[in-house]
Amino acid sequence: MEALITLLPGDGIGPEVATAGRAALEAVASKYSHKFRFSEQLIGGASIDACGDPLPSDTIAACKDSNAVLLGAVGGPKWSDPNATVRPEQGLLKLRSTLGVYANLRPVNVYPELAGASPLKNERLEGVDLMVVRELTGGIYFGEKSRSDTSASDLCAYHRHEVERIIRTAAELARKRQVVFRRQGQCPGNVATLEGHYRPIDGQRLSRHRTGNAARRRRCNAPAQPAGRFRRHRHGEYVRRHSNGRGFHALGLARHAAVGVTRRFGARPV
Repeated sequence: MEALITLLPGDGIGPEVATAGRAALEAVASKYSHKFRFSEQLIGGASIDACGDPLPSDTIAACKDSNAVLLGAVGGPKWSDPNATVRPEQGLLKLRSTLGVYANLRPVNVYPELAGASPLKNERLEGVDLMVVRELTGGIYFGEKSRSDTSASDLCAYHRHEVERIIRTAAELARKRQVVFRRQGQCPGNVATLEGHYRPIDGQRLSRHRTGNAARRRRCNAPAQPAGRFRRHRHGEYVRRHSNGRGFHALGLARHAAVGVTRRFGARPV
């Protein structure tokens, strides 16, 4: 296999992570006779410092021309001024929407070497194998925002096709993994409509609805119960951080990927 991979080291620990990720990919290429070429570009705070833009046109062009993108991290205290009009995370959101990577896949497994770092007892962690499916390109992060002296609002809106495609992604993963996936919080009615396209798994409906609080309690009481999780953009942040804390007792250690119809966007390799 031959592939062109765009490296986006970004900020903070990002350059260290990207360097380690590249070394891992080069080791894989050497072992299995692959050929990987790398192109390093700017994003986030480092890009703001260099050219005033968190996602310059050169970076966009390189990402579009590559087979995959490997991201380190974006943001840091240096660029955290709430009054700033240009912020590092703007580059990340623009990158997701530009590449059309709408599904964030976050597997949750517990490695024996890290089990002692989890706040849960070791016996509860045996067999943990979850997949959090998080929507990336819609919802409150991309909604219309307004603010006055007396009020403020963030619009959380989704189109039908945005919900259908993320549900299809979660459903296909659930079918392959032979689990029931959970839709948490409020979801449009076409979730139930799509269930008709998929056969029940072990005699159960493809999806079950649970509130976020109930789902988080269930994950603590029975973390190894097979399940996939579907969440909208912002609430997916809470779910994935809670899940990461269960297995690693830390943020930023879990690998994940953002995928679309034709693009794959990877981040934080470990």
